[in-house]
Amino acid sequence: MKKFSILIISSLIIILSSSVVSANNFHNLCKYGDLSRIELAIDNGANINAKNIDGETPLMFAAKYNDDEDVIKLLIYNGAKVDDINIYGESVLFYALRYNKNPKVAEVLIDQGADVNLLGEQNKTPLVYAINRGDAELVELLIKNGAELNIEFEGDQTLLMYAIEHTNNFEIISTLINYGADVNGRIPYGASVLMWAARYTNNPKIIKLLIKNRAEVNFATSLKETPLLYASKYNKNPEIIKVLIDAGAEINQQDIKQTTPLMYLLKNYKLELVGPLIDQVDNIDKQDKDGKTLLFYAAEGNSDSRVIIKLIEAGADVNLKSVDGSTVLINAVKFNQNPEIIKALIDNGAKLNIRDNIGKTALMYAIIENGNLDIVNTLIGNGASLECRDRSGRTPLMLAIQEDNLKLVEYLINSGAKINDVDKKEETPLIYALRFSKDPTLISLLLNSGAKSNFKSWYGMTPLMYAAQYNSNPEIIELLVEAGADINAKTDYGWTPLMFAAKYNENPEVVTRLLKLGADYNIKDNKGKKAIDYVKENEFLRDTEVYLKLIL
Repeated sequence: MKKFSILIISSLIIILSSSVVSANNFHNLCKYGDLSRIELAIDNGANINAKNIDGETPLMFAAKYNDDEDVIKLLIYNGAKVDDINIYGESVLFYALRYNKNPKVAEVLIDQGADVNLLGEQNKTPLVYAINRGDAELVELLIKNGAELNIEFEGDQTLLMYAIEHTNNFEIISTLINYGADVNGRIPYGASVLMWAARYTNNPKIIKLLIKNRAEVNFATSLKETPLLYASKYNKNPEIIKVLIDAGAEINQQDIKQTTPLMYLLKNYKLELVGPLIDQVDNIDKQDKDGKTLLFYAAEGNSDSRVIIKLIEAGADVNLKSVDGSTVLINAVKFNQNPEIIKALIDNGAKLNIRDNIGKTALMYAIIENGNLDIVNTLIGNGASLECRDRSGRTPLMLAIQEDNLKLVEYLINSGAKINDVDKKEETPLIYALRFSKDPTLISLLLNSGAKSNFKSWYGMTPLMYAAQYNSNPEIIELLVEAGADINAKTDYGWTPLMFAAKYNENPEVVTRLLKLGADYNIKDNKGKKAIDYVKENEFLRDTEVYLKLIL
């Protein structure tokens, strides 16, 4: 009896397995098979509405892969459910619109009553996928069969917004509008359809179409942004700007940051476009929340010096300061780096030595932001001071050294920069070089130009001590000693260059070179410690030959 029960169970498993295989085979047959083979399978009892693990039916497979619309008709005629959904909530019509290249497959499903407003992932309806296909005829067919036009989905944008952003297809957009899509629809935080178009389309015909259908040209969001402001910020097509302005878009409208469309336009467009707009400005020195005017925006991004001159001729203050203390010239140097723009500002009265809130001048920014020798030359040639200092007391020469820019350093020295100036920490240009550069050519240039090799800064530190602490190039140690640096000089605490190298330097060759050049390893500091005591604390040196050299 037991054996008989096992036999029955085994037989049932085989039958069930065969049934699953048969269902899978029918799915694949609908995917790739021809009409006659599918019809034969149906006649032999294939389960026409069987579902796989993802909830997909044979009709879904056919709608996705098989471009023969007669297969779709055959399956539906034999009872396939048109509005079955998979585990993700997608129907057969979704499959046809998303994947099948033959539009007639979708047409058959629509004709057979497929739900044209079924919501899929992210609340997308079949109409969204028809828009994605770029098929205006399918879009129209869905609408004629009841597809809703003014739904919101995916970030609460409307179908019209979606079509504008993702297709830029004039025919589809026209179809949506002709059938009643709201041209003044908007998303919750306020952007309108026209704003969406102003941002995403490069086709001025679409902008004209929306305006023709009464889209609000000067609609403003809660952030006070308008279609023209959107176009000015995001769109690179001047024709879009022209269409909006010709339709009456307000160029003086300020958003919540107090920026106007013209401010953004001045960054990117030449005089031919922005010149006439400058004449319409109600206040040429109107400032945004950062204190920047129209001239700031032009100087930061525009390559057309005529725009700069036009603004100044219209009364723009060339020396007005922004909230952070910057001038137009400073920002032109920082962000534009165009010698022609900088020269235009200087020629029209820009002051060269104004400092911003952190004490930096245009020359300093020319050095640290781009190192452009042409710009530096233009500034110095027109009177930029080589002796100006930032809040830390750094001079242009110190900043050039900190940037490790040999050409600029040489140029500044030849232009008269003082070689032994000190900052607020009493550090000289040579000390800056020893801290920030490993280039012996730069060090030699400074020494040959008169840099003091035994200058004492805070606590009596000399250039050789800075080199011993910060610089891993032993050649630089030798250059300093050859220039007369005292190899056994002491700080106020009794530290020698050898002690600094033993305590801080990662390169044992620096210690070796100091010893070779005559550094006394028996000198004690104010605490009675020698260099050997400090090398024990240096993880990079304590297990090297340097340790032995200091104790022998």
